[in-house]
Amino acid sequence: MGFLAAWSQRVVSNPTSKCSDSAGMNDTIRQAFLNEHNRLRSSVARGLEVDGAGGKAPKAAKMLKMIYDCDVENSAMKHASKCIFEHSTYAERNNNGENLFKTSILKLDKAEAAKRASQSWWSELKSFGVGQANNLTMAVFNKFVGHYTQMAWEKSYKLGCAVMHCPKMTMVYDCDVENSAMKHASKCIFEHSTYAERNNNGENLFKTSILKLDKAEAAKRASQSWWSELKSFGVGQANNLTMAVFNKFVGHYTQMAWEKSYKLGCAVVHCPKMTMVNCQYSPTGNYINQLIYTKGEPCSG
Repeated sequence: MGFLAAWSQRVVSNPTSKCSDSAGMNDTIRQAFLNEHNRLRSSVARGLEVDGAGGKAPKAAKMLKMIYDCDVENSAMKHASKCIFEHSTYAERNNNGENLFKTSILKLDKAEAAKRASQSWWSELKSFGVGQANNLTMAVFNKFVGHYTQMAWEKSYKLGCAVMHCPKMTMVYDCDVENSAMKHASKCIFEHSTYAERNNNGENLFKTSILKLDKAEAAKRASQSWWSELKSFGVGQANNLTMAVFNKFVGHYTQMAWEKSYKLGCAVVHCPKMTMVNCQYSPTGNYINQLIYTKGEPCSG
């Protein structure tokens, strides 16, 4: 994993002090985060931002200008320094909100990372939409707009961020993800589970009519079948999962290759009429109009 950027917001009042540069942050990086947040919040407040659900997002009557907070940064840095791409608990971050971002570009310039993270989070408005009601219902939240909504939350005005250059991240096997895959595969029904049923994990399915196929062999065949979609149908040099690309039946490949997915859990079940494989991925991939992975030389940046 090239880096992990975490940022948090809170609305309680707290004295601030000059932020320390000892952990690799500096005022240039901080200003990059702050400028992007205030620029984008100002844009939506003026009714200039496209909402993927239709039209422009409504104007904001009470949008607060953000300030940078050293205590909030310290909270973000404490978690980011672990180089674990998963949310901290509310207790660990003093009940702050939190957004996470990562890229496979190692040692990316931290100010550039600040801009990319902010723009990636904000892009959820255009990609998935919130709607003119501007109300964060559970249905809206489940459209994967939580990074955008936290950035745009009008009552959040204190911002603190951290950017870490972490070691290259490889996929790891996760027992909780496996349990989710097994729960669905054990039904012996060859159809996708709902996002709620699989804890918002990504999911690939495979089956063969060979009964009681060796499970390790089934794992290989499933993986190779999913990956073969790249050669069979193609993605293109843009490496962008547009709807047109997704409709070429490459979704199994793109989920396998999705750079931000790093937890894997699988299940192989001998069903009465088939051998079935279910693999799930966390965080989920296959976001429309996003890059499958960052293009560039391996380990560059």
